Amino acid sequence: MSSNDIVNRIVAEFRKVEREAPALGRPDWTIEVKTILCKLGRELGYTTWATGVLADYCDGKEFLYDASWLVIDNCERTISCLMVAECEWDNLGEVEYDFQKLLLARSKVRVMVYDAGPANEEYQEEICDRLREHVGTFNGTEGDTYLLIGWLHENTEKGFRFQFHRITDEGPGNPPKLKRL
Repeated sequence: MSSNDIVNRIVAEFRKVEREAPALGRPDWTIEVKTILCKLGRELGYTTWATGVLADYCDGKEFLYDASWLVIDNCERTISCLMVAECEWDNLGEVEYDFQKLLLARSKVRVMVYDAGPANEEYQEEICDRLREHVGTFNGTEGDTYLLIGWLHENTEKGFRFQFHRITDEGPGNPPKLKRL
């Protein structure tokens, strides 16, 4: 499965949950996010890891990241990592701290889910620009993909919505690309 396919599937799942928001109430958002990701990972045939998620969707406790999708062989050796995710609901400094963990992952897609506050375009741009700077500073690999999922507080019938951005590392000497999805 390509990085684009993974990003598209994750975004589609979060958009589905966004439409169902009134039925969700206000659960522990970290557990909800990990459940969404692990359920999708399981549907796609991967081994999923996260703490606090029902066994129906998860193969084991958190393994380095809040949630991850792995390919495991018959001898229980990790062959590859398709997705890792971190969730952070605190301030921008804490979001940046958790995001830096994603820089170290050898994964096709790295997902950061965070509280973007009220639907404020300037603040959302600041978050995305700061996280893009981290990617640009880090000596990563061309094509590294980061999916940013900002939870926007809004007083609408839906109760909340997400905003999606993608950062792609363009390789040494090139600034990472930031694209709103």
